[in-house]
Amino acid sequence: MLLHLSFYLYAFTIPLESLNISLDLGPISIARFSGLMVIAFSMVNVRRSYSKPTLHLWFFLLYLVFYVARGLFIPSDFTSAATTGLFTIVQLLVFFWIASNLLQDETFSKRVLLAYSTGAAFMTAAAMLGVPGFSHAELINFQGSRTTAVGANPNYLAAVLGLAAVILAGMILNKRIRGFVKIGLILMITVILGMIIQTGSRSGLIGLILGMTCYVWPSGLTRRKLVPIALVICAFVSCGYLLLHDPDFMVRLSSTISTGDTSGRDVIYASGLSMVYERPLLGWGPVAYQSELAVRTREGFAMRDSHNLLLHLLLEGGLLGTLIFVTALALCARSAWKSRGGALGIMIPALVVTLFIELQAATWMTTKPLWLVLALCVGAEKGVQATRLAASRRTDQRGQNFARFYSV
Repeated sequence: MLLHLSFYLYAFTIPLESLNISLDLGPISIARFSGLMVIAFSMVNVRRSYSKPTLHLWFFLLYLVFYVARGLFIPSDFTSAATTGLFTIVQLLVFFWIASNLLQDETFSKRVLLAYSTGAAFMTAAAMLGVPGFSHAELINFQGSRTTAVGANPNYLAAVLGLAAVILAGMILNKRIRGFVKIGLILMITVILGMIIQTGSRSGLIGLILGMTCYVWPSGLTRRKLVPIALVICAFVSCGYLLLHDPDFMVRLSSTISTGDTSGRDVIYASGLSMVYERPLLGWGPVAYQSELAVRTREGFAMRDSHNLLLHLLLEGGLLGTLIFVTALALCARSAWKSRGGALGIMIPALVVTLFIELQAATWMTTKPLWLVLALCVGAEKGVQATRLAASRRTDQRGQNFARFYSV
């Protein structure tokens, strides 16, 4: 019970992870504190939380071993930062192991996703209303202003909210949810869509649109598809309306279409690819590549992120490290596809599409939403397999009872 409650709290606080609170141990994010609670309570039920590792986890662990081995050969100036990154990955893998087991329960999974979406809507509403402790700042540059809340990066904020919007859309489409609950969900997604537009994140908007589109796939126009199609159309119309009434976002979008402006990512990608060509097999090492990338982009930064997960993997661990991690991601994506027959339906593939699109313009390899979605993929597949196995056993038992009855 305590493990479930701590997991709900963890999911709720993920959108708030940039909001720091002061504890006796120093500044620590709410999400990190609740995550440590999940790990602590998991020790009470070890058998359920730490069942036999799946192939997904083995590949992630293999990448962890590679990360450590590659980190032994980086300059000593980056050892401290690489060690910090190592501990972060270890914590996230432990969480992935726990979550992929707990999320087999479809009812529990729904509640976790609802907690995450509620946290996102709460943070958005609090930021818009100016509640003390929640910043709603405008970041002004040559392309206009962009909104951020609780100190988060606008692109990261859009990614977090985009996942919440896709979750809420899936719940709204659920026929079992009716009345005031559905109205509440519609209000939540409306508030979140407004904040996504204000962030000015182009990748966030594209990821959201493609994720929403998954709900109408396949595109056969049947009565069952009319409601999802209507919902997606309403989401597109809402986004269009918000876009037309947000001149700052229109400036960023028009500059991308007319001039191909990518906020400097084209320079980063070109410099990063040249570095990959120089060290294709093992890369430049954890953290160390960011210093070299900063020098090559000549933008005055001491460290420069790759702004793309695949490029990050290539620069950090070369083709070998990339192959290991991408294989693990592919296994998670396959699990998401296999789980589409479960209670959550196409929601999990929609979340994967949304997340992977957003990772084309950002790294965020050690962010909690990424690992929550990956764990959900694995857990959902386990849940579907367990349901099918239980149904098969019931069928076999009926057959045995039938045979026993007529043999008497």
